[in-house]
Amino acid sequence: MVIGALIALVMSVLGWLLITLQDRVHTAEIEIFGGTIVQQFAHSASEPLLAEDQLALEGLVNRQLKNRNLVGAVVSGIKQLHIAAGTNPEKLPDPSKPYYWTDRSKPNIKRPLVTFSNPILFNKIKAGEAYITLDRAFLDSYRQTIINVIAGATLLLIVIASFLTYGLSRQLARPIHR
Repeated sequence: MVIGALIALVMSVLGWLLITLQDRVHTAEIEIFGGTIVQQFAHSASEPLLAEDQLALEGLVNRQLKNRNLVGAVVSGIKQLHIAAGTNPEKLPDPSKPYYWTDRSKPNIKRPLVTFSNPILFNKIKAGEAYITLDRAFLDSYRQTIINVIAGATLLLIVIASFLTYGLSRQLARPIHR
């Protein structure tokens, strides 16, 4: 029983470590993905923002929402020019890090979202900020599938190890019982 308990403990710790590592990798992938998209968006918005071309900026912001995983986009200029489309946080977040939040605008529906930002620069001069909001549901479903697979494999290995330990202990105890 001690050997079985030790194997179960080791497998549980190993499963927990794998799930924790997978969660960190998943979060890093989300942040790289969102950071890349908002960086490209900010780059595309720099010239129209400095030219105060509201029509071009509205077209750019609305085109962002054609990607099924992007649910919101904002261009916010220093000169009070502000164009938004889709679902965005009520207060725009600190631009230095991703902002994880839940949209509760519809009754009984919670939608996990994350908003990324990037400065809009033109010749190293800051003209404003670009924000995009991603729907985390598709990303989190992938994460949950991986966690379920790791947890299932860990439990399966614990069960197999328990049966093997039981068989081995009966083999070792048989001469003692005789």
